[in-house]
Amino acid sequence: MSDTPLVKKYIDSVDGMAHQSAIDIIIDLEKELAACSAAFDKQQKQLDRSAEKISSKQAQIDRLMIEYFPEEMSPEQKAEWARHQQPVKEVVK
Repeated sequence: MSDTPLVKKYIDSVDGMAHQSAIDIIIDLEKELAACSAAFDKQQKQLDRSAEKISSKQAQIDRLMIEYFPEEMSPEQKAEWARHQQPVKEVVK
């Protein structure tokens, strides 16, 4: 049985077996909801990993374009490349 307060309250307030099917449906729905939520979380993680891969590949493309074909880059492409640049921190030994 579910441990949610709503289900416990419902179970405590119901007499007889007539309402058992409603309780069973609620419990099944809670299980399905939990499974859907877990599947959604898994898909979101996959989407996040894919987004990271896309960003990495785009950075490689931008780096090669700025090095070998800067004249073929649009002002928007150059601005996007520049937006992602960060200063190198000096390593002190």
